[in-house]
Amino acid sequence: FGKTLKSHRSFIDRLTELIRLQEVDSVDKCDFILGFCPIVSRAGTDIEAAVKNLQSISDTKPTVLVVLHHTQQNCVVPNSSRAVHRKNMIAVDCLFHEDQGLLQCGKNNESLSKTSEYIKSLGKGLLIGVKIQEEAGKSYSELRNSFEKTDLQESKRSLHESYRDQQWKPNDPALQKARKRVQEMEKKQWETFQYLQAEWKSVLYEYLDTTEKTLAERDAELEQQKTELAERKLQLQEKNRHLTENTQTLQVKYKIIQEKDKQLNEVKGEYEKTRKS
Repeated sequence: FGKTLKSHRSFIDRLTELIRLQEVDSVDKCDFILGFCPIVSRAGTDIEAAVKNLQSISDTKPTVLVVLHHTQQNCVVPNSSRAVHRKNMIAVDCLFHEDQGLLQCGKNNESLSKTSEYIKSLGKGLLIGVKIQEEAGKSYSELRNSFEKTDLQESKRSLHESYRDQQWKPNDPALQKARKRVQEMEKKQWETFQYLQAEWKSVLYEYLDTTEKTLAERDAELEQQKTELAERKLQLQEKNRHLTENTQTLQVKYKIIQEKDKQLNEVKGEYEKTRKS
């Protein structure tokens, strides 16, 4: 990834000033993933690769992708969120310089604020965990391997603890309360999903109806215009026929006038001869 002068660490330190965070070393423990993507070639290509790698690590954990742009303080960078289409992932843009690290600028403050608000929206009472790259030079494949190893260990430990708790505390009020809360959250999440799905279908059907009506109206207008053009064509053809007939009539009359002029000149000549004699 090149040198970022620990810009990712600076981002986390500044983020912890806005919201309480606790770093963990496995996907299973954390409530969300914080990933960093320094741009080294083309923004679209690098972001797409980062999203695919994060997707392979976990496609269910909420994720914040911090895109690091090597640039100056007042430089305008593209909006990376347009390249991220996963439902539970957002992207923010940050500026860093290889000699200064993460810059103190309005863009970075805006991204930090957006990240903290997103984390807060995940729900109260969450244990916030972060899994990041400790070194900017570490590859995403290494990061994924780290996740997979720790996930396996944590899964075994969690399974053992869960089995132990069920053996010794099957009716633990705190456990029952937690289960009930999880069930309520799942129910609420399902109801929200159904509501959003119904709203989306309603908007889509309304848009399709409007589009169909608009197309039908345009088709009717085009048919009307075609009819009017056909009528005008017939009118022009009729006028052209009358014009041709009138031209032919004028030509005949012009020949008759020429003949009469010739006859008149002959009569005048005869008259002049008779008068002289």
